[in-house]
Amino acid sequence: MKKIVVTCKKCKKKMKILNKRAKYRCPHCSNIYKFTWYKKWYKSFIGFFVGIFTTIRDIKNNIITKFRNMKRTYSYLRQLQKNNPNWREQLKNYRKR
Repeated sequence: MKKIVVTCKKCKKKMKILNKRAKYRCPHCSNIYKFTWYKKWYKSFIGFFVGIFTTIRDIKNNIITKFRNMKRTYSYLRQLQKNNPNWREQLKNYRKR
């Protein structure tokens, strides 16, 4: 059974519980936490939208990373061309390693 993280309403600390309807005791303050079908449905509904936003953020970060790597590669090659007249041979030797 999958575990989820919820916060205790009394002490505001996080606790791990199973993903099924039951009564759970908080390990910090011994308060009883009731996990009902409504809370289970709400948790899965919110988790769906959190997953969508996480995916969008990951796609954006991947695009930004690829663009930055492309810029760094371009500046490195431009620097090689300026400093070394035999830059193509140096690049071939680098790739052979």
